[in-house]
Amino acid sequence: MTKTFFNLVWSDLKRLWSYRIVLFIMVLTFLFSIAIVLFPLIDPTNFIYVSIFILPVVVFSISLFIDREEGTLLPFVFSPLKSVFLVFSKVISALVVMTIPIVCFIVAMAVAQYDINFLLLFLAYILGALLHILIGISLSIISKTS
Repeated sequence: MTKTFFNLVWSDLKRLWSYRIVLFIMVLTFLFSIAIVLFPLIDPTNFIYVSIFILPVVVFSISLFIDREEGTLLPFVFSPLKSVFLVFSKVISALVVMTIPIVCFIVAMAVAQYDINFLLLFLAYILGALLHILIGISLSIISKTS
């Protein structure tokens, strides 16, 4: 059961990589991190807000939409694995992808010598990203396919 769960997470991460969603997140994060270091007058929380409020919803919704369109979601519906594990594996893989921005932002803010508690920033970011991934679940469930 645990091996199947981690296989689901791994296959979802590979799917996000193959559709270049991870690459998009990395490029956007790199640009935001460079802006944090080079332009100290710009408030870095603006970049963090975009990463918390927009990216998790988009990443999770796209992941579920791709599965629905490719038909890879349907075999798991009839498998002995509970649907809760399927959704939880998608949440975990989206959360893994969403740790990329905060790690880069923390490094950029450390280089720019911001005086904040990075651990609390990381925990607040993860909580916010998780909540917005759950919003992405809601949007994906209520949306209709074409």
